[in-house]
Amino acid sequence: MMENRRLILYVLLGFALILLYMQGVAWMDRHHPGALGTPPATKPAETVADANTPASAPSSQASAGTQGSAPGIGAAAGTGQARVVAAATQNAQPNQDVSLGSANRKDSEFSLNLTLDPKGAGVRSVVLNQFNSAAHNGDIYVYQQPPRVRAEIIPFASRTITVDKTTFELGNLDWAVVSRTPTQAVYGTDLVRDGKPVLEIRKTYTIRPAGDKETQGYEVGLEYSFSNLTDQPVTVQTDFNGPVLPPPESNRTDRQVVGGYLDGNSVVLESHPVEEFKPEKLDIDISHDSKQRIPRWVGAVSNYFGAIILPEKMVNGGKDGGVDYLNSVVAHGLNLEAEHVTDHDGYLAVQTKEIKLEPLQKATLPMSVFFGPKWRDVLQNPHYTSLPREYNILLVISSGPCAFCTFAWLVESLIWLLGKMHFVFRDWGLAIIGLVAIVRALLHPITKQSQISMSKMSKMGPEMKRLQDKYKDDKEALNKAMVQFHKEQGLGPYLGCLPMFLQMPIWIALYGVLQTTFQLRQAPFLYGFTWIKDLSQPDYLFHFSSPIRIPILGAMMGDIHGISLLPFLLALTMFMQQQFMPKPVAATPEQLQQQKMMQWISPIMFLLIFYTYPSGLNLYIATSTAVGIIESKIVRDHIKAREEAEKAGRVFVSTKPSRANRMGRTESNPVNNGDGSDNSMIGRIMKAWSRLLEQAEQAKKENERRKKDE
Repeated sequence: MMENRRLILYVLLGFALILLYMQGVAWMDRHHPGALGTPPATKPAETVADANTPASAPSSQASAGTQGSAPGIGAAAGTGQARVVAAATQNAQPNQDVSLGSANRKDSEFSLNLTLDPKGAGVRSVVLNQFNSAAHNGDIYVYQQPPRVRAEIIPFASRTITVDKTTFELGNLDWAVVSRTPTQAVYGTDLVRDGKPVLEIRKTYTIRPAGDKETQGYEVGLEYSFSNLTDQPVTVQTDFNGPVLPPPESNRTDRQVVGGYLDGNSVVLESHPVEEFKPEKLDIDISHDSKQRIPRWVGAVSNYFGAIILPEKMVNGGKDGGVDYLNSVVAHGLNLEAEHVTDHDGYLAVQTKEIKLEPLQKATLPMSVFFGPKWRDVLQNPHYTSLPREYNILLVISSGPCAFCTFAWLVESLIWLLGKMHFVFRDWGLAIIGLVAIVRALLHPITKQSQISMSKMSKMGPEMKRLQDKYKDDKEALNKAMVQFHKEQGLGPYLGCLPMFLQMPIWIALYGVLQTTFQLRQAPFLYGFTWIKDLSQPDYLFHFSSPIRIPILGAMMGDIHGISLLPFLLALTMFMQQQFMPKPVAATPEQLQQQKMMQWISPIMFLLIFYTYPSGLNLYIATSTAVGIIESKIVRDHIKAREEAEKAGRVFVSTKPSRANRMGRTESNPVNNGDGSDNSMIGRIMKAWSRLLEQAEQAKKENERRKKDE
């Protein structure tokens, strides 16, 4: 009775650990090395317009705000009020969209297409022409579009400019195209007073060809420039939208805002998943990390794609002004009232520091913006792995509550191993099955010992009954006696679950591989001839028109987007494993009932926990379980055959082959040492048989003596 309760406790504890592990994976993206908590929120400067407030009616010019009226360009005594207008240079083209690069699928010249919007000189969309969309229709991948619920929030659009403490709206202004080439577009506005420009504002986008060895065409140059056209010094500060979160590709945590913070000679990462935004917590300040370090770069990423802003050296009046000109970076959550997390959204708002411009001087704020895949073939390029970028730290999720159960090196090792097997099989699903074969081979000694232990336990019914009868009035003494007996026999109910527990770090690491390895995105099983079309996603046979959530099980399963088959196959293999597994002898009806319950608890728990997990992970666990059933049966058959041989008086003793055997010959003549002892193969077998008989007789006598003492 006590042993069965202990077994149930171990199994339930194991499932609790599995649930904790797998739910903890969703937290991995939240806390990367160096993260100790959410940075304290700070407010942007008071003169910054709130991007959450809908813009007023569009206009062709923006007047000075009411935040300040200090003397200077913004408002000077005896002069007209300053205003911002579209640049009116000789070749300026007002209200023009611009398209840079190529949106043609698999284009050889450019890796992306950048569509620019004159409203705030922002980005209307980014097309990565080498990749398919996350949707199931095979469309080309498009992201960095205005959020569906807030179309007025245009990524990278300028919002305001503050000149000498006076703030001017830029988000409602249609900027003019000052100049353009196939790879570059310059938008411009002017701050005018009394009909004359006093401050030129220019915004330049530059793309690179796909053949660029450093960036591979995924990095875009974004440069702000401010030219003081007066004979008075002025201060300038600007606010602009950063990137928006990429489209979701999973029903779990797969999108986050990130910051790379300089720590000595390396960059450390802190991230905040979209689930961290709440109606009562709309904003997350990432201007500093938990150790108050300023970011070297910031961005918005998903499991597979990212948009990252990297400030480069400012030049002010021809002099180097450094790279730390960002004053604040705040992440804003959107549509947080929506029931499903896949409908939540967010974007970054960036504010620069005040920059002082001397008379007739110009300041430029250059930035590099990465628009591309989190693909090892890209981010392991030296350009992206070295300072100040080190974007490769976005590739492996290895921290959070589950950091202790898997390691970055294990994830990288699995990626390397799967890559080698994929080279052989040319199919990622078969590579995962190959991984099963390797892991099961490595764990075979433990599996064998587990089966031997469980087989022994299934035959200990008489001894258990004897102990129960002896200590039937003293439960504490009974427990101690049973524990001692198990210890003497080298038994333990936990041994049956040990192979599964030892594989948990591999499960977690494989989950990380499936969620962060770009090659596995949209990778089918068996060359596309099965219903599993994407190993990184659940194997939905068909999709629901809208996701559903089971009220009680929502925290465990998340949003359900369709009907999957693999989780049911996994539960079936778990059920079959329970049927074939040797069980301790049930001494009471209660124990028998508990054993029957456990046969159903395990499969149901696995079905619920893994229903919404990637099909590649379910394929691994189901295959490993099926192989484990076959392996266990072979081991048990071997044990049974050996026991029957022992009963029949035949014992097979493993011996070292002689030199003659190793050379393919047999020893025809026995060797006699001269003392009557036979050193031939038969002689050695007879000696071993005699020793076994002696040991058996001694064990029998010891057992009888112990019974008499009791």
